[in-house]
Amino acid sequence: ERFLAEDMDYWVRMRVQAPMIAMREDLYLYREHDSSLSSTRAEEVRQQSARVVESHWARLHWLTKRTRGETALGLAEAALRRQDVKGLRKWLWAALPRCPDLVIRHFKRGLLAAIIGR
Repeated sequence: ERFLAEDMDYWVRMRVQAPMIAMREDLYLYREHDSSLSSTRAEEVRQQSARVVESHWARLHWLTKRTRGETALGLAEAALRRQDVKGLRKWLWAALPRCPDLVIRHFKRGLLAAIIGR
């Protein structure tokens, strides 16, 4: 189980087991407020969510090539935030063949930010 990302882990595991369809109406409402764990521990939630996706990566068979690339790029960004160089490399290499344009755009944006000091 992944504290702060339990719901995501549950739904990914459910989707791995069986197909799902989109509903035309909301069956569940999520209330956000300033003192919720999602608000007060947002970075931890992002990191735990990334770990959930990493743990299920091999079973995310329903994702398109592009979506897998975008997801891998998001995992690379999560690895960068936690200063995990090995993970950063792994996920960048996973993203590159699936969405090279996005990887290059992110690289250029990061390089530009470094040059102008942001």
